[in-house]
Amino acid sequence: MIVTILSTLLKFAEKLDRSHMGRIKTAKFTSKDDEKVVLSLRSEGECDLERWGMESVVRDFEKVFERGVKLYVMREESHRV
Repeated sequence: MIVTILSTLLKFAEKLDRSHMGRIKTAKFTSKDDEKVVLSLRSEGECDLERWGMESVVRDFEKVFERGVKLYVMREESHRV
């Protein structure tokens, strides 16, 4: 079971940088209750590819942990010159 849990978390980490641009700056899991987990992301610029890639991992997470997942993304504009 431990391998299944760790591989699910590793899949999340992998999908958080799907574009290889480092757009997701922070990711934080919080538990509201016994039925749902909230994943809060802070991104720099667009992160549509990362959000799309996480959809299948969310389904895996829900099966393994027997909890729903709610995803929130706070987008900040890039200040690169």
